Amino acid sequence: MEAVIDFRWRQARNYFLQIFLAFIAYAVCFGVISWAYMSRLEVTGNLRTFLICVMMCFYYLAYYLIAVEVKQAWHHGLRASLNVSNLFDIISIITPCIVMSIFVASSFQLSDGFAKVQTSTGIIVCISFTMLLLWCEMLLYLRLLSEMAIYIYYVIIIFSTVFPFLIFMACVIMAFAHAFFLLLSNPDLDTIKQKTNGFSVVNTTTHEPIDMEMDSQFDPSSASDNPFSNFLSSVEATYFWINGVWPQRDDWNYWAIEVLSLLGSVFIVTILQNMLIAFMG
Repeated sequence: MEAVIDFRWRQARNYFLQIFLAFIAYAVCFGVISWAYMSRLEVTGNLRTFLICVMMCFYYLAYYLIAVEVKQAWHHGLRASLNVSNLFDIISIITPCIVMSIFVASSFQLSDGFAKVQTSTGIIVCISFTMLLLWCEMLLYLRLLSEMAIYIYYVIIIFSTVFPFLIFMACVIMAFAHAFFLLLSNPDLDTIKQKTNGFSVVNTTTHEPIDMEMDSQFDPSSASDNPFSNFLSSVEATYFWINGVWPQRDDWNYWAIEVLSLLGSVFIVTILQNMLIAFMG
């Protein structure tokens, strides 16, 4: 029985390794064409032929990988195939195909390739997230290697263990974020004063020090100057307390801010962060 199982596993592993190699080629093709787009690469002659071949290979591999997913769904049944792993596989195949079709159809010219393209920030953002998606899928394919699979399952087990605690930690972060949002979204600048920086300037001619004070152009209603001006950026700023970033203490001088920052440091940074590390251990 053990010999039969081992034989069937080798056969199945070779099949999935073939799909893995096809997916790597698919991701490489996407990376090459995306690089050509973002570099505004002028392609002529043999280089143009090569890039067109890469595009054809990309769409062929997309068709092949989608056909594999359809075949598996047909074999195992649609209900059995609608799990998180298979859905992620399908998304990681379809998304690059859609993104590349958008920027190739709107930008590629047979005469000079992407030389005259006006790169779009929206498309570049889509390319960035799509490349991250492809990397995540390739990492998941490493489950085929027993040496790597154990670490992937460690991550899954740890995440499933600490997930309820992460929800609790997120609620605590939102509680402090809400408190700072109420305090600093529309601050009374006569009471809650902005911190100023003092500088000592030396006259290069007389070498005498010149004391001066500079006030920065600070807009408390702008999220770039005051991250607590809206709730979402307030949650983000509160989360980054874990990394030692305290914008409220750097920009404001008020006793309530110091008290709330101290409480946040004790609960979020000292207690919850160390509890998370303990759970993961």
